[in-house]
Amino acid sequence: MSTTSGRVSQRLIGVFCLVLGVACGSHDPPTESLRTHDFQFPRSSLVAHALGGVGGKNYSNSLEALESTLARGGRFLEVDLTFTADGDLVCFHNNHEKHLGEETSVTEMTTSEFLSHRYAGRFTLIDFETLVRKLTDHPDTYLVTDCKHDFVRCMEAVLSVAGAVESSFVGRIIPQFYKADQWRDVARMETEHGSFATVIFTLYRTQIDDDMVVQLARERKVPVVTMSRKRFNTDLVARLSDIGVDSLVHTVNKPAQMIGFVDQGVRGLYTDRFAQWEEVLTAEAAVKGFPKGPPRGDAADPPRG
Repeated sequence: MSTTSGRVSQRLIGVFCLVLGVACGSHDPPTESLRTHDFQFPRSSLVAHALGGVGGKNYSNSLEALESTLARGGRFLEVDLTFTADGDLVCFHNNHEKHLGEETSVTEMTTSEFLSHRYAGRFTLIDFETLVRKLTDHPDTYLVTDCKHDFVRCMEAVLSVAGAVESSFVGRIIPQFYKADQWRDVARMETEHGSFATVIFTLYRTQIDDDMVVQLARERKVPVVTMSRKRFNTDLVARLSDIGVDSLVHTVNKPAQMIGFVDQGVRGLYTDRFAQWEEVLTAEAAVKGFPKGPPRGDAADPPRG
């Protein structure tokens, strides 16, 4: 290799490592990382995907989905977030406008136009402020964010709205970040606004390999990694567990699959089907560690030191 090409390669590697936010070619420990979070998901936690299924429909992020999940004892709620043309944050999964009977993107609707629709003709759409206000009546709940567009803009809006409703609500927010360098944005937000409950690196928008996932989690103190059923593998879960990182899997609705994932070391599952929890409990292959009744966190491990 020529000197020039060698320098080019080194520069490319340097740029890659800078973007990724991990140490490359250095024996010095990293000087930056996420702060330590004492919160830990209880074993066999269920996270209500898109606020949970309701009336045979998933992805609604609706008032009825929220109320159904809360009525069943759900404590961990994941919500899809996008902006309207007015710049307001609303609870909606992008590219699901057909369920509103619309071809126009929600990002091109005013907030009032958006809220005037019904998901699948039946379910009440809500903005993020309404969601936060509802959850203030349920102080044992936690909110997992899924920002569908600009991550930083979305999370800044989350913090602004939530803080205006209840100043301590930030401690119940669990942000998911999607790209390896976005841990820096999360760290900055915690410095400016206070600690989140915990932080999740979700893999569905990244192509980095398992080695890089483990390296990032170890060096930047990422407490939780979420992976899809397709991305799941027992080796990755075991390697993350070895460094004190919990794994979650999305989206799992079949009881037999729930059992299988938890039996292979997964800490919790995103699901649309809270109603199937009892079915899991009574299945012959029910796994030791599933708590009785809906996952309310009574069997939580002690806080991390």
